[in-house]
Amino acid sequence: GQGVIDLVASYDYVEGIGIDDPFEYPEFTQISNYIDDFLVNYPNETDFWEILNKNLVTELLTEPIPTEFGFDYQLGEVLDSLTVDMGVQSGSGDVFIPRSSIVTGTLVATSVPEPGMVIGLSGITLLGILRRKTLTQK
Repeated sequence: GQGVIDLVASYDYVEGIGIDDPFEYPEFTQISNYIDDFLVNYPNETDFWEILNKNLVTELLTEPIPTEFGFDYQLGEVLDSLTVDMGVQSGSGDVFIPRSSIVTGTLVATSVPEPGMVIGLSGITLLGILRRKTLTQK
């Protein structure tokens, strides 16, 4: 289906990033390009926006992100956490209520060689329903 979203990716860097090498900071347009490609090629158009958002955060933290510089970013190595706030505009997916999904992913150390991940669904907002309830309470 068709959808129009406003997407904000916020990340908290690991302590000490960039002290010895300022190029440790990932260049944001490479991440933006990766997100665009993820959304355009997302395989399951019937997933809820919250599931898509969770999958996006998971992929950003665990998959290599190709760059035009000839190497891949590994965001899980330079971020403590990543939050994606996805505002879904009215009419997206034939639902005429604006809504949003906020997902935060945090890598955690585990006893296995690969780092574990905690993904938290921080909030889902149904703006249209909240507005309607406010109007009817008057």
